[in-house]
Amino acid sequence: MLTPEQAGTSTLVAGATVGMHGDLILDRQLPLSPGEHVSLTISKTATNGMVPILDLQGTVLSYDNPFDSATPNDDWEARVEC
Repeated sequence: MLTPEQAGTSTLVAGATVGMHGDLILDRQLPLSPGEHVSLTISKTATNGMVPILDLQGTVLSYDNPFDSATPNDDWEARVEC
């Protein structure tokens, strides 16, 4: 079996819930076309402490000062003189 990279395809990841009749209900929309052939690998996930995969498409990312430190300089212990 070829890996996605060898086959020239991309790998999509999505969570799913098993429905009342054993059908899979995806947690998000996937960029697939009707009739497109896909391969599935299904594994159970732990339900406690799991963070759902979030789709960030359409979210706005903006950084006013992208190279500034995430913490103020006064919070660094290394700045404290002995």
